[in-house]
This record gives sequence, structure tokens and C-alpha cells, in this order.
Amino acid sequence: MIQTFKIQGMHCTSCAMHIDMGLEDVPGVQDARTHFARAITQVTYDPARTNVDQLVAAIAAAGYTAQPTP
Repeated sequence: MIQTFKIQGMHCTSCAMHIDMGLEDVPGVQDARTHFARAITQVTYDPARTNVDQLVAAIAAAGYTAQPTP
């Protein structure tokens, strides 16, 4: 499954890297790609192993705010 999130609080490309690294530590996440210029993150994950709330929590733990997009 692929979920896109609108991200708030990024200031540079290093912020995007921190988000990706935090998400990739979540069991079930197969890929995380944060686009600094667009302020979004796209996550490919296994819904049997994780969920949107856990992904939002991982982004928050990295220090950013995330809102899932439809």
C-alpha cells in the first residue's frame, strides 16, 4: 500500500532524510521517500504489519508533523 503525507516543519533536505530514516525503521515499511520541495512523504508499506497512525507517530518522533492525504 502507498500512503502520501503532507509534512510540516521541514527546513532543509536533511530534514527529509531524517523522516525517511525514521520511517524505514518501522516494521512493514518497504520504502519512504520525502520530497522537501513539495513537503510530502510517500510511504510504501505492508498494512498487515503497520498502519497510518504508526507512520504518523514515526514522523512525529523525527520532529515533524504529518497529515495523511486522500
